[in-house]
Amino acid sequence: MWNPLSWVMEAAAIMAIALANGGGQPPDWQDFVGIIALLVINSTISFIEENNAGNAAAALMAGLAPKTKVLRDARWTEEDAAILVPGDIISIKLGDIVPADARLLEGDPLKIDQSALTGESLPVSKNPGDEVFSGSTVKQGEIEAVVIATGVHTFFGKAAHLVDSTNQVGHFQKVLTAIGNFCIVSIAVGIVVEIIVMYAVQHRPYRRGIDNLLVLLIGGIPIAMPTVLSVTMAIGSHRLSQQGAITKRMTAIEEMAGMDVLCSDKTGTLTLNKLTVDKSLVEVFTKDTDKDTVILLGARASRVENQDAIDACIVGMLGDPKEAREGIREVHFLPFNPVDKRTAITYIDERGNWHRVSKGAPEQGQPPDWQDFVGIIALLVINSTISFIEENNAGNAAAALMAGLAPKTKVLRDARWTEEDAAILVPGDIISIKLGDIVPADARLLEGDPLKIDQSALTGESLPVSKNPGDEVFSGSTVKQGEIEAVVIATGVHTFFGKAAHLVDSTNQVGHFQKVLTAIGNFCIVSIAVGIVVEIIVMYAVQHRPYRRGIDNLLVLLIGGIPIAMPTVLSVTMAIGSHRLSQQGAITKRMTAIEEMAGMDVLCSDKTGTLTLNKLTVDKSLVEVFTKDTDKDTVILLGARASRVENQDAIDACIVGMLGDPKEAREGIREVHFLPFNPVDKRTAITYIDERGNWHRVSKGAPEQIIELCNVRPDVKKKAHSIIDKFAERGLRSLAVAKQEVPEKTKESPGSTWQFVGLLPLFDPPRHDSAETIRRALQLGVNVKMITGDQLAIGKETGRRLGMGSNMYPSSSLLGEDKDSTISGLPIDELIEKADGFAGVFPEHKYEIVKRLQDRKHICGMTGDGVNDAPALKRADIGIAVADATDAARGASDIVLTEPGLSVIISAVLTSRTIFQRMKNYTIYAVSITIRIVLGFLLLALIWKFDFSPFMILIIAILNDGTIMTISKDRVKPSPLPDSWKLNEIFATGIVLGTYLAIMTVVFFWAAHATDFFTEKFGVHSIRENEYELTAAIYLQVSIVSQALIFVTRSRSWSFLERPGLLLVIAFIIAQLVATLIAVYADWGFAKMKGIGWGWSGVIWLYSIIFYFPLDILKFIIRYVLSGKAWNSITENKTAFTSKKDYGKEEREAQWATAQRTLHGLNPPTMQQILDEHTSYSELSEIAEQAKKHAEIARLRELHTLKGHVESVVKLKGLDIDTIQQHYTV
Repeated sequence: MWNPLSWVMEAAAIMAIALANGGGQPPDWQDFVGIIALLVINSTISFIEENNAGNAAAALMAGLAPKTKVLRDARWTEEDAAILVPGDIISIKLGDIVPADARLLEGDPLKIDQSALTGESLPVSKNPGDEVFSGSTVKQGEIEAVVIATGVHTFFGKAAHLVDSTNQVGHFQKVLTAIGNFCIVSIAVGIVVEIIVMYAVQHRPYRRGIDNLLVLLIGGIPIAMPTVLSVTMAIGSHRLSQQGAITKRMTAIEEMAGMDVLCSDKTGTLTLNKLTVDKSLVEVFTKDTDKDTVILLGARASRVENQDAIDACIVGMLGDPKEAREGIREVHFLPFNPVDKRTAITYIDERGNWHRVSKGAPEQGQPPDWQDFVGIIALLVINSTISFIEENNAGNAAAALMAGLAPKTKVLRDARWTEEDAAILVPGDIISIKLGDIVPADARLLEGDPLKIDQSALTGESLPVSKNPGDEVFSGSTVKQGEIEAVVIATGVHTFFGKAAHLVDSTNQVGHFQKVLTAIGNFCIVSIAVGIVVEIIVMYAVQHRPYRRGIDNLLVLLIGGIPIAMPTVLSVTMAIGSHRLSQQGAITKRMTAIEEMAGMDVLCSDKTGTLTLNKLTVDKSLVEVFTKDTDKDTVILLGARASRVENQDAIDACIVGMLGDPKEAREGIREVHFLPFNPVDKRTAITYIDERGNWHRVSKGAPEQIIELCNVRPDVKKKAHSIIDKFAERGLRSLAVAKQEVPEKTKESPGSTWQFVGLLPLFDPPRHDSAETIRRALQLGVNVKMITGDQLAIGKETGRRLGMGSNMYPSSSLLGEDKDSTISGLPIDELIEKADGFAGVFPEHKYEIVKRLQDRKHICGMTGDGVNDAPALKRADIGIAVADATDAARGASDIVLTEPGLSVIISAVLTSRTIFQRMKNYTIYAVSITIRIVLGFLLLALIWKFDFSPFMILIIAILNDGTIMTISKDRVKPSPLPDSWKLNEIFATGIVLGTYLAIMTVVFFWAAHATDFFTEKFGVHSIRENEYELTAAIYLQVSIVSQALIFVTRSRSWSFLERPGLLLVIAFIIAQLVATLIAVYADWGFAKMKGIGWGWSGVIWLYSIIFYFPLDILKFIIRYVLSGKAWNSITENKTAFTSKKDYGKEEREAQWATAQRTLHGLNPPTMQQILDEHTSYSELSEIAEQAKKHAEIARLRELHTLKGHVESVVKLKGLDIDTIQQHYTV
């Protein structure tokens, strides 16, 4: 033990003999000898006591030294294990501790417990040739082995060596050091003070000073402390050894005194490390057998010699181990092996009868449950196959249609021009592009005439731009005028178009359908998990049921509760819908978009090319004529003469298109000269000769230029500007027409005075079906919002013509920095929600509008055709690329239309709602079945300990899934309003219906198992004690009512009044016929089932039909409670019914209109409070209702003038505005 105190005493002895020799006095031998004697005495006592304690411990340890049987000099002797060397032959048997690492020689296998080395809880088998490790214990068998490693080279020794590397200073050593240091520091301080005062201050004699220092050293050091403590611990160690505790490290005695936590091993320390049988918990499964007999039979199936732990345990339960073989003669004993996991004995009793008894793992003796395994795999394969086939068919249909849309191009290859797919182009190819072509790749124009290119889909520019030779043109833009050759400079993702499309990929969001499917799946899984946990706790912890039978019950919940067909049914249903949509002209790229389209309540539609024709036309009814003897047709004819008839621009094509026959533009005249449009003159002009030989000149162009050209009178000029302004207010573009005669008859002559002929209003007309489509959309609860890059006036005029209303905003006033002050106080999100449309929209605004509508919990659809629409298409719940859309728009969209206009979307909405209704019907059914299976069979298993066969629940699942697949083609009515996954309704309905069905099954089982009700009332044979027939009866009852539930969930009214699809009815009949035949005739021992006959099957059918009818009533009650009407009736109306016409529909509409008026300050607050009390009446989509009243809202939004007030009243009263136009003044 490290002892600084002894060192200080030794230093004092040296001082006494060395430093004290001075001042004429001899050395201080007395002090020196006394100090040395004190040190020797302390050391001697400490040595003797520690040695005694060590000897006692060594003696006990020696008694624990392992012995081994080793072959030396051709004979077996028992020696200490410490003398073994590699190569020695040793013998090990049951109970021996293996003395060294060794390799087994020939003989029977051993069972070795090596848990102390490896942590394995059970003994392991070791065969000849295997290695055994030093320190492990032989549990069964006897064999010879050759030593291969000893000491620190063994597996055990290497571990022990690692322990030696973990050294730390003991707690006692730290305390002793601290006390010693304190004493030394105290003495040192005294010595320093004494030296300073005695020698420096008092000038004392040297020798007398040394004596004083020795006094401090000898008296202050507690020299006996190590000895006293060591002797005390040595005596304690000796006493502990007498009590059976060997102290290997004496300082552990001091640490044990302060121990406040004891971590104890269990096996062999807290327990006996010896198995035993808890007789009070022995379960008996055969009659006329008691617990003692069970133990005796187990002992007979055990070895009486060379036993393993379990054999010793069972035999040890007998009063005398000899009873295990008493009165019998053993014929054969089958020892335990890892395959059978059991032992067995064949014996003859005293009467000469042969018997065989076996004991082993509870699950042994039963083969693997191959029937359930094969059935589950078959179910999965069937579901996956059907899903794959349907999705593949839908995908092939879409792919075929998409392939027809692949762009073509004219390319120079091998010195000749051929038409190829644009996808094969590479940089360096020479292509030819002309009027109407879509540019297939980024290219640089070669020599030729300038082109006019419409690149609005890429850049948002509304008018075509001119491109000269050497300029670049971009993939996806459209040629509007001219023809030229170009060299390809970029293709694919490297084009301007491709880079924009690549940005779309960053807009990813989890689909709405995926979230719903996950929520429903999680609900089913949690329900099953709760059932399984309850079943495990009760079956094993409370009822102590056999392991294997418990597993069967858990399988019933898993197989029956999991709606394994859900993904397949929903996928197949959507695939069929996708196929049907493709036939209607809508290619579905993402099938889940069908589900989302069913819930779509807002459709943001592009104007140009979608709601309108994207083709200018003249509104003939608004043509203004400024010269006498000229009619509107003449103005149009003159405008057509001033237009090109070939290689036309959009305005030329518009004017010439107004003629009955385009040839009329040049009929009866001979063209002399044509002045094309240029940015300076901003007009076109033609000089021509008529049939009489007279020369004329006609010009059309910007009104300002034509008015200036004609030099008209001030009053005419004022009138013209007034008309132009009126056109502009309505979003119409004005085109002026003028004419003159050319008496000089030369094309260069200035001619006579120009006459101002008239003004032509130009606009982009709506498609013929757009108004009807929007009207139908509003009836279906879908609010159509126009999103256009055109001016606000143009957007309002288009909305007026389509009946959409003019409640529109420039997007910059809502989303830009310069917001409109008149609406700055209102919430932006609410304005976007209420608006009929948006004008002057930038690409980023489209994305923002869609996002804000989604944030308001709307399912938002978006139509578009350009690259600038792609991010919004991607963001929308349903992105719809219209016909002739760019590849980027198609790539970002979910649905691609192959027909122009919006009418296809209405068909798609109706089809989607039909598909959605089928999916929703199935989902309620699936949740109900999960609850009924989990709850029903849980109660049967826990109350009556009835174990239903997993195989039979598998048969139910297969027949149910086969039937339910047909719901994908069921006859259903689409919802009149946007439909959505009302998860609360689905879960509530599923829980109530499932619980009712489970109670039906439990009541039926009780009546059949615990009473004679069916036997007495219907004369059928009793099945009370027959578990196999009870299984058949429960199987048929569950199968009938589970499949019949689909007719309840698929209907909105009474299930027997709504005719289902023929395929569903046929599938139900076939499935129930099969189920009934199985229940009547099947005799399947592996499934624990035996046929019950036709009598019982008839009783079960009658029982199921009687208890089927309340399902509809429960469905109505759930729907009524969830609608909120029940609570309103209780708390407000005090009645559950109303006598109001259409259940107060007119009242709700009136409340809505009044609420809108209140929003704009036209109703007093008191009226608003009254209306708020009844807002719960509203069931219809508020946003759709708002759209139906678009005209009134548009007026209310613009109530800034008296004129607005008057017009609003006129409209509300239905008065004729023309008759009172002159009676009010602004």
